Amino acid sequence: DLNFVSNRGKEIYKQQREELELDNFNLLYVALTRPIEQLHIITNKKISKNIENTNYYSGIFINYLKKTGNWNNDKLNYTFGDVQRKSELTNFERKTKIQDSFISSPWKDHNIYMLASASKLWDTKQEEAIEYGNLIHEMMSKIISEEDITKVIDEYTNQGIIQKKDVKLIQHIIINIVKHPLLEKFFKKNITVFNEREIVTIDNQIIIPDRLVINGSDAVVIDYKTGKHSSQHHQQVLKYANTIREMNLKIQKKLLVYIGKEILVREV
Repeated sequence: DLNFVSNRGKEIYKQQREELELDNFNLLYVALTRPIEQLHIITNKKISKNIENTNYYSGIFINYLKKTGNWNNDKLNYTFGDVQRKSELTNFERKTKIQDSFISSPWKDHNIYMLASASKLWDTKQEEAIEYGNLIHEMMSKIISEEDITKVIDEYTNQGIIQKKDVKLIQHIIINIVKHPLLEKFFKKNITVFNEREIVTIDNQIIIPDRLVINGSDAVVIDYKTGKHSSQHHQQVLKYANTIREMNLKIQKKLLVYIGKEILVREV
């Protein structure tokens, strides 16, 4: 996403791409130089209109075969050097015990429940931590549309981050956010959403809006907060909006969402 932010973002994006490419070539070098006697390469035949894509390892191998004059579009196997082994194969015998049968029962029948993660719910009563803490904020970062709610809650439940007795409360809070009259249209399917993506500003600062919704050249900034309303929250969202305008996007709305016993939405 950095490639679409600014000139500085493009520079960072290009540098990361070059470093990634170098890492992949280093990995390929290690794989090709470690064999002692024989090397067998199995790869896909990724070629379109007789043009290989060198962004893939398969394209690099095809390109090599073309440059050495060995490429044949109808040929799938290539051999170089002496195919005969120089060393003798040695057979090893290992005594293994074969398990004839297994006894198993579903884990759900054991009534085993994982404790909630202490890093998520600490130093306060559990319900208050869930309602006002970072947990809901973090879960919202994984929700693109309404269809993701159940999947995200199941994920956090299975990982032991939340307990089953808290599921209904958390689900209620998240649904109230997603279904809020002022927010509902920003959680529809088939819209472009960036949750907690880093954006590099002109002065090389990094900002991370909680939710950025883009429709063509229009953008909506949504930021989640807990606790009381603060002017600092306004300033933060305005900073986000100014940076996004520099990306040639038109800001349609700037929304602060206060998560508590009730969901309050303030337009900045």
